[in-house]
Amino acid sequence: MYTILRGKTPVIDCDNLDTAIRFVQSLESGIHRHNNHSPYTIVRAEDVARPGVKVGAPDYIQHN
Repeated sequence: MYTILRGKTPVIDCDNLDTAIRFVQSLESGIHRHNNHSPYTIVRAEDVARPGVKVGAPDYIQHN
């Protein structure tokens, strides 16, 4: 699992590297590459600090 970061902020989690690359390409589509560097970085999801969040856990949390 991979995470796309904008700076140090997680933007989206992806199941595989190919999907992460496609997302970054889409996010960068509006950037003029001769004037700006990409703010996006792809990292392994387990390398991102997420206090209280388990990577790969379901998004839905049942509340009683």
